[in-house]
Amino acid sequence: MSSSFRKLLVVTASTKRSPVVASGKVGAKVVNIASFLCSPIDPLEDMRYGAMTRKPILESPKNTLITYCDADLDIKQGDTLVVGSDEYPITYVNDWYWQGENFMELGLERTRV
Repeated sequence: MSSSFRKLLVVTASTKRSPVVASGKVGAKVVNIASFLCSPIDPLEDMRYGAMTRKPILESPKNTLITYCDADLDIKQGDTLVVGSDEYPITYVNDWYWQGENFMELGLERTRV
């Protein structure tokens, strides 16, 4: 990553993943990556009309969030991102390219109450 972007990776996180199905049963998620750095978790904002707004994209009981991390991590859609005591289902994983460097963009979900 570019050195300027790397300075944004200040949040310590881990991931959980469902184990392999055995005898038709799926066990509880277990730690997949014990510790890595990601950017602060931010709301994914509406990009309509060429300007970002603070309005959620979907009028649903869930918020869509976004974070970035190194590209060489074993993170997949369906994993869970853990930050402190908070857990976020990972809804998508995209490759993201910035200033000659590769990293990952993670889409997350949080249920609003």
